[in-house]
Parts: sequence; structure tokens; C-alpha cells
Amino acid sequence: MIRKIFPFLLFLIPFSIFPLYRVEMFKLQNGLTVILSPESDVHSVCILTYHKNGVKDDPVDIRGASYLFQTLMFLGTKNLAPYERVLFVKKNGGRSSGRVFYDNSIFYQVVPESDLNYALWIESERLKFLKLTERSINMQKKIIYERIYNFKARSIDFRAFNTARKNLFAGTLYETPLYGVLEKIQSFPVESIKSIYGTFVNPRNIIMVIAGKIDVDKVKSKIKKYFGDLYRTGPLAKGIRSPEIKSAYVYKNWMREVIPEHFILFGLHAPSKMSLDYIFFEFFRYYLSDPRISKLRRLFLGILKMNIKLSSEYSDNIGPNSLIIKMSSPERSEIEKARFYTNKIFQVLRNDRISPAEMKAVKSLMEIDFLKKITTLEKRAKILAENFFISGNLDYGNNYLRRIRKINAYDLLRIGKKYFAKKNLVILNVISK
Repeated sequence: MIRKIFPFLLFLIPFSIFPLYRVEMFKLQNGLTVILSPESDVHSVCILTYHKNGVKDDPVDIRGASYLFQTLMFLGTKNLAPYERVLFVKKNGGRSSGRVFYDNSIFYQVVPESDLNYALWIESERLKFLKLTERSINMQKKIIYERIYNFKARSIDFRAFNTARKNLFAGTLYETPLYGVLEKIQSFPVESIKSIYGTFVNPRNIIMVIAGKIDVDKVKSKIKKYFGDLYRTGPLAKGIRSPEIKSAYVYKNWMREVIPEHFILFGLHAPSKMSLDYIFFEFFRYYLSDPRISKLRRLFLGILKMNIKLSSEYSDNIGPNSLIIKMSSPERSEIEKARFYTNKIFQVLRNDRISPAEMKAVKSLMEIDFLKKITTLEKRAKILAENFFISGNLDYGNNYLRRIRKINAYDLLRIGKKYFAKKNLVILNVISK
């Protein structure tokens, strides 16, 4: 089956390891870490600011407050109007984004090489002179509350996935949604939220990556000019810990009056990015849920011709992770059949080795995807920052490829026994009455 469907995957990129990208690192006196990755074959540049703090660093009574900075960071500064930074990037054909996660926060902009100087200046404005007024903070609290409230009220998927995550991460900070407890958002004190900005802008909590068409010496000079006077104003970010997850089999049935389709969620505990198990579970994530090669998709749609749709969600934390696979159908019998065969596949993964053809196809796809990813400047910048944060290593690309190539059937069987055991499953069955 694999040979028939994926002939283009039945090769491995030659084992010789080659320089994937140029990279060098230096630190400013204030503690800000800078990673440069020059690329001569492009005409754009990415400025990515990787904050080592995220929701994990919020005080317990306002956990989720950092999530507000996903939008607050784009407000006005001493010299910029609200969202002027975003409009500048868009007007010049670039792209920008910002996300706050549990373990970190990432803001980036990709601009033409000719706009690098101005882009660095507007990033320095965000880190030095962000205007956090009571009105703007209260407005963002209201917006977030109403958006999440509406999701919860209208989307059975939203409630189901939240329930699955809560059970998968029970007893850890990850069981609380990124935005915190919905009912508490609007009562977060304004001054407490303002104080979190100090953690974001502490230079020792920042890894800045500049990737693309750059002159290294000139960029170093500009970074010292714009960020050399950024001084510590808040506490250091907490180190990343991977708390032990207490595994316990959970099976729940939800009966609802009217839903568009019946569906079932299979939730699996997954290792942290710091774990030696991580690369092996990545293999299984591809094997089970990647639509190009998914074992479940080939079985349900290709062989059994079932009337079913498949999708998945992976948490992508630095700390403990989860993989949730959703199967939906207008026919309840198809959901029951899917549940039966999925449990059978998990049983096989606990007890039998994966075939050499399947292993080669999945490993090849993992390599191809990674090599594609590092050609996108913002994705490469994120990889460099995150893995320097985790391991202090700048040669992540070659290390990652080596780890993929060392995946073998015996390690996969060990991981299968560990992560596909019944005690690691959270199953939520959502059906119409």
C-alpha cells in the first residue's frame, strides 16, 4: 500500500550532513541574545523576537493575563500609532504576527531587505515604549472575554477539545486554557497586567533572530544601537519544566440534542520537546494524523470506504504535549466503527513493529518537511530561537536530521508500548440523542 501511494517518499536524503544555513550568535551587555542567519539568495529579512516567558510565568491569580499581550503588543508606542507597525509591514509587502503560548511568546515581521533599519526601530519601540493604558487593557479584556464566551456558547468542538485537553493535562498548568479561567478575565487588575510587560522586555528573557538578506557587521551595529539601552525591568522568565503527567484512562459520552455530526476525540499524552522520546512520537504523529500519509486515513477512506472525516490537533508545547485526533460522521455507526478500528491500531502499535516500507516513507516525509520549513525565514528563525532556548545548540537542523535517521523499529515499539497504552487515552464520544 505504501509503495503504491507514496513512491516519491521511498528514498532518504543522503546521510551526509551539510550546512543547512549560516548562523552565529552574540550577546549584548544587557543580556539580550542575538542570533544571525544570513541568506544571500533572498531579498527579504525576518526580525523575530522570542520571549522566554509565556502564560507559565503569570502569577497564579491572573494566569492567562500574558495572553492579552498577543494583541496589546500591537498598540501604540511613544512614536507609533496603534497598529502602525502592522500597517507598515503590510504596505511594503511583508508579513507579521505575534503569538503567546504557555512556555514562550513569539513576535516577528518579514520585510524587504531595504526596510530592515526601520523594522528594527519599530521593534525597539514595542520593547521600550509600549503604551498600556487602562482603557486599552480593559478593552482587550472585554474583547477576549466576549470572543471566548461566544466560542464556548456556539461551538461544540471548542468545548469538546477544551475538555479533552483538561483531562490530558490534569494537575498541571497546561490544563487551564491559554486565556485562563474565562470568568476571571475581566477581573484581572490593570496594574498586574502592566507589570507583566516588564517580564516581556527584560533583555535576558529575549532571543532575537535576524534571518535573511543581511550584512552581518551592519546588523550587529544596528542591534547595538536600537537595543543596547534596553534594560531589565521585570523578573527573569521561569525555566521550562516538564511536570510528570498522571496517566489515567478517561472515557466520556456526551449526548446532545442537535449537532451537525457525531464525532469522537482520541486524546493521547505526548512527550515534551526536551524528552528523548520526542522525535519518536513525532514519527507516530505523522504516521497517524498527517493527511498525506495517515494510517487511519488509508484504512478508513482507502480500504474500508467509510463515510468519515479526520482531523487532528497537536499542542506543540515545549513542555508536555498532546495529540488529539477527531473523527466525525453523520452516521453514528461509522463513529462506532472508527472507535473499534482505532483501538485496534493502537493495540498493534503496542505489540508489533512497523513495516520497513512505512518507516522509510514516514521518515522521508519528516525530513522533507523540515528542509522545506527552514527555507521560510520566520519558521527558520523560530526553530533557531526555540532550540537555542531549550539546548543552547545552534546546529539544531543537522541534529534533527540525525535523530530522524536513527529512528528504528525497536525504539518505535518501545514508544508504542509507552504512549499508546490504554491508561494514556482520553476518549470523548459526542453523539446526537
